[in-house]
Amino acid sequence: NEVNVAELMQVDEVVNQDKSVPYRFAYKHQVNLGLQNSGRWVTMSNGDRIWMLAIESSNAHSLAVTFSELSLPKGSLLYLYKPDRSEVIGPISSENNKDSGVFTTNPVGGDRLILEYYEPYNARNDGELKIRSVAHAYRVVETESCDSELETSCNVNVICDDYLQWISQRSAVVRLTVDDGTRWCNGVMLNNAAQDGRPLLLVALADVVGDPESFVANFNFQSNTCSPSTRGKLKNSISGTTQLAVAPGAGLALLELSRKPLDSWNVFHAGWDKSGGTPFEVTSIHYPKGDVKKICSEQGMPNMEVFHNQLVWEVQDWDIGTIQAGSVGAPLFDEFGRVIGSFLGGFGDCSTSNFSYFGKLSLAWDEFDKFLNPHNLNISKLNGLFPDFYVIDEDILKQNVAVFPNPANEHITIINENSEGLEFLTL
Repeated sequence: NEVNVAELMQVDEVVNQDKSVPYRFAYKHQVNLGLQNSGRWVTMSNGDRIWMLAIESSNAHSLAVTFSELSLPKGSLLYLYKPDRSEVIGPISSENNKDSGVFTTNPVGGDRLILEYYEPYNARNDGELKIRSVAHAYRVVETESCDSELETSCNVNVICDDYLQWISQRSAVVRLTVDDGTRWCNGVMLNNAAQDGRPLLLVALADVVGDPESFVANFNFQSNTCSPSTRGKLKNSISGTTQLAVAPGAGLALLELSRKPLDSWNVFHAGWDKSGGTPFEVTSIHYPKGDVKKICSEQGMPNMEVFHNQLVWEVQDWDIGTIQAGSVGAPLFDEFGRVIGSFLGGFGDCSTSNFSYFGKLSLAWDEFDKFLNPHNLNISKLNGLFPDFYVIDEDILKQNVAVFPNPANEHITIINENSEGLEFLTL
């Protein structure tokens, strides 16, 4: 069916006024396409088979698909590509299978998409592919033009030399695509006191639109230069999240990714401070309207304010940068690089006075405590880490080890709740 772009944009303009919802960029076509009812099979001489399906949606800038069932047997491979093969997603294999079966792809440019599924003879009829929706993008990321437009010209790329002290935190910030590949928002990877690299993602509650299993997290989507901006590449992605907890009073939610990011992506798990104390200065890192990663900073203390009936941090007129539509869920860092909240909405841009409101992590602690502090340690703040090569927090490790009775005459019991094993024991 035809996509009425003018009508969609008119609705978007209204709902984006206070920046409090994920930024819609695509229209969701509901479909029912699969191996049994669409496409065509080609059988090769050795008995292996290939299934191909072409999807077209006129005038789309890009297309993405959401599978309601993706179950690939070992040895099978799935590719998605433009007809000229200038853009290819894949191979997608059995390693991408999830219990839910739901899987959303990154977009492929253009209005025509080819799916190609290879099934070896020894796995014939074992695969399952069912597509429930096709995301027709009616907007594109306008990276280059945003540098010169009045309302966005003050945005600063995180890669600029002036912000090298944020090199760790910037890799923790995620561009999140939600609602079957149709809306952009933000999230941040958080460390937990077990320091085990569990892939926890803090978002605004408003980010949770549609099925969390269909959410796609994009890492390291940023410009390669400070100025002018260059387009980012969608090369580090994870499809699928699980909702762990929601905190309506703070406007926040905690998700878990379907798998851990690869070591080579160098993804930082940011620290946090749940004390609720007012920081002396704050910084936010975000993806405005799905664009490459930006940074804004305020060299003053945030105010306490009320936004949508919630107590929030308020930042007025950032000293550097601004926050825009599509930035909902972006983290607010204190001067120590610890997360204290997530962007809920606001008003204004580079050309006007602006107000940004962040839900307070401290008000979500009752709901998030068991995930961020699983062993109930007596801490109010935690530093971040790169899970596979980090400096161990000795104080937390000591709190995770119990030795009793102490003192002991005949025997002792040792309980170690750290992910690291005991290296030695002195009696």
